[in-house]
Amino acid sequence: MTRMYRLIALSLLVAGPAVADDKATIDTCEKGKKAILAEEAKGRCKAEAAEVKALTCSPTTAQQVTDLVTKCNASGPPKCRALDAADSKTVLAEAADKLSTQCAKLLVEKLQQTWCTADNKGKKLDYMTDFDHVLGAGKWAKPVKGSKQAFTCKTPSK
Repeated sequence: MTRMYRLIALSLLVAGPAVADDKATIDTCEKGKKAILAEEAKGRCKAEAAEVKALTCSPTTAQQVTDLVTKCNASGPPKCRALDAADSKTVLAEAADKLSTQCAKLLVEKLQQTWCTADNKGKKLDYMTDFDHVLGAGKWAKPVKGSKQAFTCKTPSK
């Protein structure tokens, strides 16, 4: 072999694993970006998605994306709220669950505990539901719409 071929072979042996590590790091970074953008489509992790959109995957930015994925996963399940029917802004109760139907059940339980006192027995509470949940995925994802609900206190909570 000539000197030139030896030099090329040596440089490939030394630089080859580093290039493979960089590619794996960039692939992991891209998967992390896709995961955060998928969560954004579900109505979650909006701040993390905004940060991720500004980043270009490289070995230097991969750790930032990993940190954003961790932060997004730690944010917990989507929430649902019972809002005052008069202004639709005042939060009466809040619950969190992965499923919107289960979240609504938890919300009614919380209203039962907080609103049903001896003074309110037999009274009706009108409220609006508000959900962070999303039905479907990708371009078919649609937010769960809240609606006007009524709750009658039958027995006082303890």
